[in-house]
Amino acid sequence: MQHTDPLTGETFIPHRTNQRFASRKNQVRFNNMNAAKKRKSKAQFDRILDKNRNILKAVLGNKKETSLSKEYLLGAGFHFGYLTHNVKNGDTIYNCIYDYCYTRLDKDRYKIIQNATNN
Repeated sequence: MQHTDPLTGETFIPHRTNQRFASRKNQVRFNNMNAAKKRKSKAQFDRILDKNRNILKAVLGNKKETSLSKEYLLGAGFHFGYLTHNVKNGDTIYNCIYDYCYTRLDKDRYKIIQNATNN
């Protein structure tokens, strides 16, 4: 029974029942192309998340927590619409970007901590 290689379109006789590609080289190339497409589609969001995390990391420094104004964070280039997950700690819900989290204290101030699940 012949199969068609998804990368090149060539027909081949597989050596294994689960073989999809004519050669290992084609399989690696196909998977690398798909991984590159995925990275490219996520790149814009990953850059923003990375920048947000670096801002939170920089303002927190060695402290366990700090509070800052919304204007300060916006001035540093922080984008509030991008986060990786939320964590509930007691009655407080934290917006997190990987291991740094923030929550609104009032209209203009935010509390920033590292790893809300350990506090």
